[in-house]
Amino acid sequence: MVYGTEVTRFMTDYAFQSLNVHRVSLGVFGENERAAGLYRKIGFVEEARRRKARWTNGK
Repeated sequence: MVYGTEVTRFMTDYAFQSLNVHRVSLGVFGENERAAGLYRKIGFVEEARRRKARWTNGK
């Protein structure tokens, strides 16, 4: 489906053009490659990775 791409592109365009923001950032979990690919496709660039930033099963 292309809904995610269309919505993400619309929201970023709206932020830059209508709200006049200078920067849009987001976070995505490392195992969510599908979302990461979508964000790269839209034009987002990976700037950093947070290691061990999420607790799973108390660890």
